[in-house]
Amino acid sequence: MNNWNGIGNCVADPELKFISGSGKAVCTLKIAVQRPYVKDKTDFFEVTTWQGAEWVANNIKKGEKIAVSGYIYCDPYENKEGKKVYPWRVNGTVEKLQWEKKEEKEEGFMSLDEDTLDGFQAIEEDDFDSGIPF
Repeated sequence: MNNWNGIGNCVADPELKFISGSGKAVCTLKIAVQRPYVKDKTDFFEVTTWQGAEWVANNIKKGEKIAVSGYIYCDPYENKEGKKVYPWRVNGTVEKLQWEKKEEKEEGFMSLDEDTLDGFQAIEEDDFDSGIPF
């Protein structure tokens, strides 16, 4: 099974391209992911996303925290010096984890204020079955 999940920062603005012939959108971006349990060690991955590619290109910016879920693969090639390079890439979906403050949000996003929350019932810890083993 090949599943990869990572949370990190986008290191450059995403690039949107359209496949000639089909017109299908594809977006690529780079993510920096801190290694677990290792201080000051960061890995960089190129991410390709097809699902929601235009949304990613329009809503994700350099420096923002994102989550990526998909599969990882190695796409080796020879660089200009003739040396074999083995870059790790991810094909998956992208989720934005960092949003602007309420005043800076684009129109169309729902904000959760007292009026919006009116009618929702809070779930208390006691509402859950205490027989669950985790």
